[in-house]
Amino acid sequence: MRHVIQQVRQRCRYHSCVVCRMKTKQLLCEACFSYLPHHPDACYQCGNAFTTADNSNDTCGQCLSQPPEFTRTVAPFKYQGYIQSWILSLKFNRCIRHAKLLAYLFSRQMENYYQNTSRPSLIIPIPLHQQRQQQRGYNQAQCIAYHVSRMTRIPMNATGLIRHKATQAQAKIGLKQRRDNVLNAFLCNNKSLPQHIALLDDVMTTGNTLNAACKTLKKFGAQYVDNWVLAKSCR
Repeated sequence: MRHVIQQVRQRCRYHSCVVCRMKTKQLLCEACFSYLPHHPDACYQCGNAFTTADNSNDTCGQCLSQPPEFTRTVAPFKYQGYIQSWILSLKFNRCIRHAKLLAYLFSRQMENYYQNTSRPSLIIPIPLHQQRQQQRGYNQAQCIAYHVSRMTRIPMNATGLIRHKATQAQAKIGLKQRRDNVLNAFLCNNKSLPQHIALLDDVMTTGNTLNAACKTLKKFGAQYVDNWVLAKSCR
């Protein structure tokens, strides 16, 4: 009887890889994990991949000349392949289970970014406007942040930032219009915030949404705001 119980426990420790269905102790086997579109060496601040002229410094020329509001960007993956497919399924096909998978992939890579520096003490997901959240039924960034919080043991505050301005979807407008689209789009619901915050979203393209949210958080006490995004989209 004891032997049977041990066998059941052993089987429960294993999952099926979401890609190849092989037995694995994690949600994704090591072979499939290695084939994901990992983001290359990039600018510490904005997360854009370095050009040949930039890679002698941790920060790109654009951030040196026009620094954004955020302190750094943690973007482990490119927005393509399986990563893109899982994010789109989570956002538009109600595949909520992908939130845990994406959170696992992010949390696994996130530790590499904080080996020599302190981690944020609070996670705030980028909010949706109330109208859009009612249409979708959930906020995909909050779903991911919930699992990241549990995996990293960093608390999450899902109500500290409010999107009071109904904006157009950033993906549907040109680059020049994106900054104006999110201008003054956010309000802070907290009178005081910790000094170091992680602002979590699914995808980062130009960074205008994150920059606008970061600017609001800094007005309420945050000194350092790190962008945490699953994937960086190529512009």
